Amino acid sequence: MNTLGKRLKAARKSKGFTQQELEKLSGVSQQLISKIESEKIESTTEVFNLAEVLDVNAKWLATGNGEMSGESRVVSSEHSREDLNILKMLGMITSEQKKDALADIQEFIRRNQLVIEELTQHKKVA
Repeated sequence: MNTLGKRLKAARKSKGFTQQELEKLSGVSQQLISKIESEKIESTTEVFNLAEVLDVNAKWLATGNGEMSGESRVVSSEHSREDLNILKMLGMITSEQKKDALADIQEFIRRNQLVIEELTQHKKVA
């Protein structure tokens, strides 16, 4: 794979993403993704955002040098890929929507804790 377009398309397809899904996760427009993949654009600073979402080495994506995944990834060991995707998606919504999402998550956690407590009580009784 000797072009950015071919590498991007291969990485995107290996993750099972459509261009639209990659747009939502990376914040890079579908139009730009399409132009890169059709080799109308040979380089972009967006390669770092794309590489992070696709979980590939940014140097490999940009130049073809190095391993496809690994050494250059900038992903905190404290956070999973899902955590990072959630953070990216939160960046796409309004403050009011973030407040609503936080309330929903807190309620989800509260209900799960109640279920766990209930199960623990049943085990003690049995």
